[in-house]
Amino acid sequence: MPFLDWVNKNQAKETSRDVPYHLLHQEQTYGDAADNLLIQGDNLLALKALIPFYAGQVKCIFIDPPYNTQSAFEHYDDKLEHSQWLSMMYPRLVLLRELLAEDGSIWVTIDDNEAHYLKVLMDEVFGRNNFVSNVIWQKRFSPNSTAVHLSDSHDHVLSYAKAKQSWCRRQHPTATDYFYPDFVAELQDGRVLIVEYKGEPYETNDDSREKKQAGDQWERSSGGRCLFLFAVKSDEQGRNVAGQLAAKIGG
Repeated sequence: MPFLDWVNKNQAKETSRDVPYHLLHQEQTYGDAADNLLIQGDNLLALKALIPFYAGQVKCIFIDPPYNTQSAFEHYDDKLEHSQWLSMMYPRLVLLRELLAEDGSIWVTIDDNEAHYLKVLMDEVFGRNNFVSNVIWQKRFSPNSTAVHLSDSHDHVLSYAKAKQSWCRRQHPTATDYFYPDFVAELQDGRVLIVEYKGEPYETNDDSREKKQAGDQWERSSGGRCLFLFAVKSDEQGRNVAGQLAAKIGG
């Protein structure tokens, strides 16, 4: 697998290990949001401070790093030399990976200035096999009148899993594809509920039978931790979908 190399890369790799731990000082609380944190300060120090408490526990991370557009804005300078930008990103990505749970994922917005370098950098930190997708989102709907060459209208969202196999564990294989349920929820008691709904005339076709068998087997093998409901408009007991849900969760 190819790797990026740049001036001071070795120092950047050591930074995530050498940056000191800091205690967070509570300034103020807001309402009942006792489990939420709003941290003000250097994000590298903040990430290192979170590691002892939240390492391996975070399900989803979204970051919007500087795009390195070579522009100066009111609140921050977005004009780093390319190697400086890479050295800034590397240790933060390493710490973010430590925070992710095994079934967690990270989503990073970026534009064309650094997107392709960031992709290779994240391949190195998270593993190329854990790359999920480059989501393209349209950021404008009219041409940029100040564009010198092409008027680009998109940015990128790079998505990686901590461990892609674990992140996709709620997909069930079928004979020809993967089974993506219609609804997935974690109940208050910690159980996981998966619902697949089929209306007529699809209740009894081969695809539906195979999905029902896969879901039923998943429920049986979970030791009571998982529930699977193959919901229909009206079941054999005459219950609608709400009644079927209540029976599955309560039963």
